[in-house]
Amino acid sequence: MSGFYNAVLHVNGQDTAANGAVDKTIIAAPGTGKRIYVQTVHISVLVGGTDSGGLASLEDGVGGTKFFSVDADATTSALTYSHCFGEPGWPLSLNTALNLTVDGDGTAEATAQATVTGIVM
Repeated sequence: MSGFYNAVLHVNGQDTAANGAVDKTIIAAPGTGKRIYVQTVHISVLVGGTDSGGLASLEDGVGGTKFFSVDADATTSALTYSHCFGEPGWPLSLNTALNLTVDGDGTAEATAQATVTGIVM
C-alpha cells in the first residue's frame, strides 16, 4: 500500500492559574511547522474573584488572542465549564503554546484550572 500518511499526535495538558496569573502553559508549543488543534476544554473555577469582571481564558500563545473565556466571579466558584470544538478542533497559530490566564478587576482574583485535549499536526 502506498500513499501519504500525515501523522497526528494526541496531546493533553492541565494547569492552574491563581489570583491574576497569566500565561500558564497548558500545552507547550509543538515545534516548527506544527500547530495545536484544541478539541475539548474543561475549565473549573476553584475560587471565584471578589468583584465582577473576572475571566478565566484560554489564549493562543503568550498574551495572544483569547479564544475561550468563562466567568470567574465569586458567584461562579466551584463551577466547571466544558466545551467540545469538534474535529479537527480550534486551530492555534503555528508553533504556539496554549495558555491559561485569569484576570479581572478585583483585588482578589479567581483561581481556575484548565484541562485540555487536542491534536498536533
